[in-house]
Amino acid sequence: MSVNPPVDIIIPVYDGFDQTVRCIDSVLASDYAHDCEIIIINDGSPNQKLTDYLMEHADTGKFTLLTNEQNLGFVATVNKGMRLHEDRDVVLVNSDTIVANNWLDRLYECAISDDAIATVTPFSNNAEICSFPVLCKSNELVGDKSVSEIDSFFSKYHFSEPIFMPTAVGFCMYIKRSALKKVGYFDEEAFGRGYGEENDFCLRCEAVGLRHALCTNVFVFHEGGVSFSHEKLERVENAMQILDKKYPHYHRLVHEHIQQDPARHLRQKIQLDMLAEESRRTILFMTHDMGGGIQNHINEMQAFFSDKINILVLKPNGEEGLELCFTARHFDLHLFFSMRSDFSLLVDTLVYLGVERIHIHHVMRMPVKALELPRILALPYDVTLHDYYFINANPTLTDKQGIFVEDPKDRPVKCAESYPLPTGYSLSSWQVFSRSVLDGAKRIFSPSKACAQIYNSYFPHLSITVAYHPDAEMIKSYPAPYVVPVAENEKLRIAVIGAVSREKGADKFEHTACHRDPLDRLEFHLIGYAYKPMRETITSHGAYKNDELQGLIEQINPHVIWFPAQWPETYCYVLSSALESGRPIMASNLGSFEERLAGRPLSYIRRWNDEPEQWKNAFIELREWMLEHSYEQTVWDNCASGDAVFRYAEDFIVDTQPSARNLSTLASDMETMRTLSFPHGEKQEVLDPGKREKLLRFLLLLREKPVIRTLVRLIPFELQRTIKRKLSRKPIHDVMNS
Repeated sequence: MSVNPPVDIIIPVYDGFDQTVRCIDSVLASDYAHDCEIIIINDGSPNQKLTDYLMEHADTGKFTLLTNEQNLGFVATVNKGMRLHEDRDVVLVNSDTIVANNWLDRLYECAISDDAIATVTPFSNNAEICSFPVLCKSNELVGDKSVSEIDSFFSKYHFSEPIFMPTAVGFCMYIKRSALKKVGYFDEEAFGRGYGEENDFCLRCEAVGLRHALCTNVFVFHEGGVSFSHEKLERVENAMQILDKKYPHYHRLVHEHIQQDPARHLRQKIQLDMLAEESRRTILFMTHDMGGGIQNHINEMQAFFSDKINILVLKPNGEEGLELCFTARHFDLHLFFSMRSDFSLLVDTLVYLGVERIHIHHVMRMPVKALELPRILALPYDVTLHDYYFINANPTLTDKQGIFVEDPKDRPVKCAESYPLPTGYSLSSWQVFSRSVLDGAKRIFSPSKACAQIYNSYFPHLSITVAYHPDAEMIKSYPAPYVVPVAENEKLRIAVIGAVSREKGADKFEHTACHRDPLDRLEFHLIGYAYKPMRETITSHGAYKNDELQGLIEQINPHVIWFPAQWPETYCYVLSSALESGRPIMASNLGSFEERLAGRPLSYIRRWNDEPEQWKNAFIELREWMLEHSYEQTVWDNCASGDAVFRYAEDFIVDTQPSARNLSTLASDMETMRTLSFPHGEKQEVLDPGKREKLLRFLLLLREKPVIRTLVRLIPFELQRTIKRKLSRKPIHDVMNS
């Protein structure tokens, strides 16, 4: 028998039958070394099924049931529970939570570790500043694991110093009786039916020198919003007004805590260990930090293989750093390493995670030393040729006007004008470097035959496997294209899609749209944005999210989708979206377009360097043809992946063995975890991805204003490109592919 007083577990109940039963079951099934009494208070529930359940199960003696004859509201109800035994600590547990294992014992240990602690809050998937894995977010359960499994990972960690917070979070809140005696109960008058009462209580505690701890070794599931979801916004607004008036410094304290994020190292460490203990095979992808189509491909690969393998991603972080991340299956693992001081720690981490193969997607901005990882780890590696960077450090083989340098003899000079070789390299030494990377690869993938042919013209000895991206396998087949009816007095709607750079044909697009047609038979739309503001002859629809694109195409209803590319695209995800729409397509005869459109009806390939007048005349001819064939049906018995022999589903994963794990440098003490998560302090970027995305979207929207558009045209292109790259350097999640 414990010599300490029991702890009251107070569960206020109003509605939500399934959630409440689930919560009670989890509390009853938990392990308790410390004495406790489970007190359930029915606050005048309108749910008769729930009321009957509580009364029936109270007779078993497993919990104490109190019933409010009429609804008193959350604050008055929990106060009633806290007054029941005035010599006991209490834990307030929302009825939409799930607890596991010996959760209460660990909360208690944290609470008694320091006399100054007033409250203790565990980690949760949905608990604002106590959320895991992403702070201030309602998260899914990481790795599809159960609450008990996740809590078991947390239970392994005991720290000598607690993490203090400006406030507790009320979903599961341990309150010491000594604090209640000092500052009193929750403020029923000010906070009525609930929300904000725990913050007020915590600030009253702070005023008398008491503190609030995050219990770093407990995880509790919280669904959120079950009891009064329809009233939440009103309650939040009311609570914030009261808190702002009573405690002007409150929001500053919370903001500073979020900025400092003292528990980040632990959230990362827990995820690292969860990942390391999985039986899934692990592959490391190495790439640049520019986002775009490569990031889209990596995201696609993670989704495609989510039930088979774990794909880690390693990318540059600032001038001398690397970021290792894993964001599949609701993980949010981001570890940062300095190349100067943390490289050996990175190697040990990859060993710890059981990496068995490496896949290089890009080497731009990647420290050369990082490319030694396959040798150091004694692992095989593959390479995917997403662009032409290995040839001469110019990803698109275009000149300073963004136009394809067709003659290979001219490329060394003209390509360097647009993309100079990295510092310290000549063209010959660059190609030596490229050969050293490519020759060591076990497999080299090209997403199109056209890309492979260009590479083989420079590196004829390479064996390159043509492998269309997995979206082709996921889609299986595209719909048969159809003619969008065009009326005699109707303009032909021509749409260009995506983030359209000069290389993707923005200038050709604009000049064609500005080329006068006396009969005014053409109408031009940009679904996305261009590297510069387009003239008024083009209707620009602005940036979109990937899942919005098909709806936008349906809304604008183009008669033809145009790809005026001025560089040999290696694959083009936007083409996949156009194929999915079933619309007629017109494209340049560069790169992957010809092979991906081969045999498809209503698909037209023209010379990439045709003049604007020639493109205009082609569209006019298409309109005249469509006037006569408005309801023509097409047949296309196709496979989305064409005649490519390689299939990711069957051929990508091969048998390899990870390096032997060496855990000696990854001890679970605090200093190692801090070093592992925060080498030299922090991530080397000014804005997080969400803020960058919002700023980039705002600037793109602002740029479309007539006055701003005129001013932007005066800004040198190179400066515009630098700004855009800085804002899109990291992946902008769910934004259209560039």
